[in-house]
Amino acid sequence: MPLSDVVSIYKVFTSRVGGSEGKLDEVSKQQLENEFGTSNSEDAILKILKEGDLKNSPNVAKKGFNSQNDSKGPASDLKF
Repeated sequence: MPLSDVVSIYKVFTSRVGGSEGKLDEVSKQQLENEFGTSNSEDAILKILKEGDLKNSPNVAKKGFNSQNDSKGPASDLKF
């Protein structure tokens, strides 16, 4: 199966503040090298998919989301 069937962007992110729900930043090539033994993001993504552990966020299981798009305001204010 081609990697493009599973991955929409070829970038690896980390959460520097706030744990799994914090702000995400793209990792540097040095961080990729330190963590995965390669500075190639595609190789790191393959390693994550093959060897990584599934981490569930408590918000994923909720039936309703209280998310906010800063440019649109709270989700409850959206009108369709």
